[in-house]
Formats: sequence, C-alpha cells, structure tokens
Amino acid sequence: RFEQYKISNEITSKNLVKHTRDDIIDIDYSSPIVSVSSDESQGIDSLPSEILIKILGFLDIDDLSRATRINKLFYNLSKDPGLYTCINLRPFYRFLVDESIIHISKKCAALQKLDLSWLGSNNQISTPALCTFLRNVPNITELRVSSCQMLASSVLETLAIYCSNLKLLDISYCSNGLHLCVSWLTNLKRLKYLDMAHTLITTSELLCLLDKMKNLEWLLLGSPSLIADQDAVISSITDNSCGPLKGIELWYWDKISFSCISQFLYCHGRTLVQLDLGWCLNIGVNDILPNVASACPNLVVLLLTAHHET
Repeated sequence: RFEQYKISNEITSKNLVKHTRDDIIDIDYSSPIVSVSSDESQGIDSLPSEILIKILGFLDIDDLSRATRINKLFYNLSKDPGLYTCINLRPFYRFLVDESIIHISKKCAALQKLDLSWLGSNNQISTPALCTFLRNVPNITELRVSSCQMLASSVLETLAIYCSNLKLLDISYCSNGLHLCVSWLTNLKRLKYLDMAHTLITTSELLCLLDKMKNLEWLLLGSPSLIADQDAVISSITDNSCGPLKGIELWYWDKISFSCISQFLYCHGRTLVQLDLGWCLNIGVNDILPNVASACPNLVVLLLTAHHET
C-alpha cells in the first residue's frame, strides 16, 4: 500500500469511549517527601496559558480527557481547538460508538487529519453519526475511512458539501457489497490522493471521475471488479485527465494491454515514483521492464507481484 501523506503526530482516543474506566495508578508511598519553600510552591497553573497549551499538545486525546478533571483552568485549556488537529481513531474501532465520535467532533473545529479506518465493523457506529462528524470538521484535508462498513453514498455527499478542502481521501475496502455513488467526489477539486481499491465502481463512473479531477497525484485502483474496459481508463489517464501522477496502483488489472500501459509510461513515466503492476498478468514483465527503465527515471518503488518471470 502507498503510505504517502502519513498522518503525523497522531492523536488517539480511548478515554472518550463510552463507559471506559480509569486506569489504576499505583502510588509508591515509600518515596521520601520533599519539602518545598513558599517561593517554589507555585503550581504549573501559574504558567502562561500559551505555555500550558504547548505542554498539553504533547498529550494524546486520552490524557487530554484526563486533564479536564484537574481543575477549571485545565478544563478550559483542554478544549483549545489547536490540540485536535490530527486524530487517529483506528486503534479503537472496536469500542467507539455514535456518542463517542459525535462528542469528539465538537472539539475538532481545527481538525485537518483524521483516520477512521475500520470503524463500524461491529455495527456500533451508524452512517448518520459519521455524517454528523464530517459536518463538524469543514477544515479537514486528509481523511482515511478504509474498511468502514457504514460508509454509504450519503457520506460521500456530505464530504462533497462540507469538506471541499480535502487533499487526501482513502475509501478503500468500503464497498461492503454496496455500490457507492462516487460522482459526489467530483466536487473535491483539491484532491491529490485518492484510494479506491476494492470499491464497486464502474468504467463509466471512473472515467467521469477522472475527467473532473485534474490535480490527482496519487491514484490507487487495485482490484477493479466492475471495470470492464480497463484500457479505456488507462487511456483516459494517459490523455491528461489526471495531473502529473507520482504514484499509481493497478493491482489485479489483468485486462490491460501492453500497448496501453506502454503509452501511459511514455506520458507519465518521468513523474512516477511508485508503480504497482502486481497481478497484471496480461503484461509480460520481460516486455514491460525495458519501458519502465527508460520512461521512469525517478521511480523508487516498482511492485510486480505474481510475475514469476522476475
């Protein structure tokens, strides 16, 4: 999987899960008691608010939730929107419920990067709750909802209306047997990274999508179960439907022709740094490698899974 645009400084949430109990802290009563003079007894709350917020910025969302119970000062400081710019809820997909994510969203006016992958696998989060969350985060630029079972066309509609600043979107493995109305994504004019691997999208829908998205730099389209005319899609990308591509995943595109992929490499090869042709068994690896070598001088990663000639 391509891992550009990794979410950095991820904030996690386990203390906001409904009915989560506090951890038990063992106190060592054998430690000697140190006397403190009156001049040194001023607590951390005597520091300027700007410094305290900077310190709180090193805490994850679990510890921030605990900090709200220290006193009124920390309760107010812990609600600063700047502390909630990057959130990763993937590790807690088994425990989060509708009330949890709606409560979190109220603190996220400045949220920019969000990972909700795997949420809803236990039917604990509903589609309306996810839409409510997204309506509360209009400044978001990166969203990962891979394997979210509650993802539906209404979620994509909400994204198109309220999250127009999106630059990265991962909706891979979200089909759940349902057909998504991806035409809503054409409103995301600033999108540069799109992962739609293992989603149910037809040839005509994908062609329409590519025609509207002129700024795409990363395109992940693995396992296209409903794309009958694969050459038409690659030809559309070749004809500059997309921007200068840096990475493309064509995993299991087993119907594309050698001439079509060769033309694609000729047009976009100089900007490519990652290329996945795994399981594209209709292309002879010994035939395509010379083209890759000559057309892709900046290529860093080349995946040729299942090509036994390698």
